Amino acid sequence: MTSKSLCFKLMKEDVKRRGWMVALTILGIAFAILIPVAIKSGEFMDLGPEISLYRRESLRNQIARLLSVNGFAVVVLLTASVLWAVSGFQYLHNRKKVDFFHSIPVKRHQLFLVNYINGIVIPGLIYLFLLIPSVLLAYRAGIGADLIGMNPWKAYLFHMVYYSLMYTTTVTAMMMTGNVVIALLGTGVFCGYGPGLIGLTFGYLGQWFHTFFMSAEKERQFVLWLFCSSPFSSYMGFISDFEKGTFAVFRLFKVFLLTIALAVACCLMYRRRPLEAAGKAMAFRKTQLPIKVLLVIPVSVAFGMFFYILRSTVTWLIFGTVCGCVLSHCLIEIIYHFDFRKLFSNKLHLAACGAASVLLMLAGKYDWYGYDTWIPNPSKVESASILFDFYDDWVCYGQVNKVKSAYDGEIRYQWGVDSPASYCLEQMELSDVSPVLKLAEEGVKGERERRKNRGKIDYSSEWFTIQYCMTNGKKVSRCYRYSKKEGIEELYRQIYDSQEYKEGTYPILKKTAQEVVGVYVKDFSKPQKVEADEAERSLLLETYQKEWRKLTMEERQKT
Repeated sequence: MTSKSLCFKLMKEDVKRRGWMVALTILGIAFAILIPVAIKSGEFMDLGPEISLYRRESLRNQIARLLSVNGFAVVVLLTASVLWAVSGFQYLHNRKKVDFFHSIPVKRHQLFLVNYINGIVIPGLIYLFLLIPSVLLAYRAGIGADLIGMNPWKAYLFHMVYYSLMYTTTVTAMMMTGNVVIALLGTGVFCGYGPGLIGLTFGYLGQWFHTFFMSAEKERQFVLWLFCSSPFSSYMGFISDFEKGTFAVFRLFKVFLLTIALAVACCLMYRRRPLEAAGKAMAFRKTQLPIKVLLVIPVSVAFGMFFYILRSTVTWLIFGTVCGCVLSHCLIEIIYHFDFRKLFSNKLHLAACGAASVLLMLAGKYDWYGYDTWIPNPSKVESASILFDFYDDWVCYGQVNKVKSAYDGEIRYQWGVDSPASYCLEQMELSDVSPVLKLAEEGVKGERERRKNRGKIDYSSEWFTIQYCMTNGKKVSRCYRYSKKEGIEELYRQIYDSQEYKEGTYPILKKTAQEVVGVYVKDFSKPQKVEADEAERSLLLETYQKEWRKLTMEERQKT
């Protein structure tokens, strides 16, 4: 009982000490949610009967959005998460204050918990107490539960979960550093390093792996990695999904568990944190080298790629890489020691980071990975699919989507466009892979010539993309440039004349008579509808499919 009473008293004293943060949080959330909702609700109540339905629905949606995904409220919560963390643990960065706080007859973990819990509970209560009257104002104005529903409370839940994660991330930076400015820089690194590294990785692949192809699956994986790579990007990704009507409870639970794990790590660091760390850049000496390496090498690679884009020579590539390595390493050493004269300390680390960065760049430049020259073993390829960018670029891929209007509730139909690659590479299954592999060999020859010519692109060339479905279930894609040659033309004729290619390239061949409700003919004018009944449309579709399957490349070129 004594421990609980003491903890409660300490929490009250902490709130008094940070009264300015309480006031700032109240003002921020009030101006982000309560006041805008009050203004918009009053405006909605003052609308006359002559106001259009569109204007009414627009105001209702604005009020509903203010109560759920409110951009200004997100900014306020993100700012509050940083300020509450800094204000709660800034004493650790001042030697006099840390001596005073640790002289209080309270265990370290209790002192940590008091400051940590207050930074979540107080903003959470303020947010909740200001959200309730905001929702009541909306109901009073006539914004029904059919539009608002549970969204404000769901939004409150995920906003507070991600607020806690961002807050704990900043607390982690405060534990690992001994200076407030460095802690803020560390928070920025925690939030931006993951997305930056993923973006740099795909930039590296796009720059050096000439045959790299961003398939729909890789694009989805890229987005998933991006949203999971940092607390901030995960927050933005959840907001985007919530706006689309998705509320992933399991994902939110995982964020909650991650926050608890970070909080436990912060508590352990707090107990092990040396008193003399106050005023230093890094509180733990063992973390300096890993952090430095993880920052210097990506910066060096980015510098090297930037200079290579400006001037495509190996000299400028190495210059940019070394320049980025030296600048970033020296800057980090200055920050670590708070001394400009220490910029060239730890020269061995500088040399190792520089060598690793240069090797990474040269490996990409000269394809030491063998990525662009790789051709699979035919016995390990179950099937293949191929997409030519030129021959069938007139085909339109997509589907008809039924959409309900948010304003008048009417059902409308829209054409959802799909990419040729998404359709062809997934729908096509070429069992005869020998002409595909021969095409890949021609593509590899072209890439070798391109590397000899310092990556210069022949803009009269064309693309073709190959996707191999391996016997182990893995799918591998490559994209090649080629100039028109008789050998390639002949290989293309062999592929085109197969029924598997046509089935995977032309969606019309998979349509049934029940799916066709109208036929239109279009040349260079407005589409003209063909007057035909169901039986005639069925016969027309059947005849068209039959003739198209029989069409050869030779006949197509002649006609």
